[in-house]
Amino acid sequence: MRTPLRAPPDDAHPTTLACRSTLGGAYVHAGRAIEAVSVLKRASAASERVLGPDSRLTLNTRGSLARAYAATRRWQKATVLYRRVLADYERTLGPDHSMTRQYRDIVAQLPPWWLRALAPVLRVTRRWRRAPRTLIGTQFRTLRERRTR
Repeated sequence: MRTPLRAPPDDAHPTTLACRSTLGGAYVHAGRAIEAVSVLKRASAASERVLGPDSRLTLNTRGSLARAYAATRRWQKATVLYRRVLADYERTLGPDHSMTRQYRDIVAQLPPWWLRALAPVLRVTRRWRRAPRTLIGTQFRTLRERRTR
C-alpha cells in the first residue's frame, strides 16, 4: 500500500514565505507597521529555518523587518538589522550588486543615535512653539474684543 503524500506545514513552503514577506511590506507601506513587525518576524524566522540564512528571500524579509522597525521608531533594532542585512548582501552577492548598494545607501542615511534620541523632544518642542502663539493670539483677540464693546 502506498503512503499518502504529506503537505509541508503552512510556513514551510517558499511561496507562502514570499507571500508573507510581501504582506508585511504592504503593511508597512499602508502605515500598519506594528502589524507588519509581527508578520515579518514570523516570516523571517521561518524563511531562515526553511531556506537558510543566506537565501535571497530571507535577506529581503529581514530588510522589510528593518523597515518596519524604523517605521515604528525602534531605531536600535532597525539599525542593527539594516547593518546585518548589508553585511549578508556583501558576503553573498558581492559589493557591487544593486541590492548591496541600496542597503549601503540606507545604512549611510540612518540618522545618528543622538538625533534619534532627540526626535521625541524635538516633536514636542515644535508643538509647544506653535501652541503658545495660537493661545496668546486668541487671548489678545478676546481682550481686544472686550475693550471695543
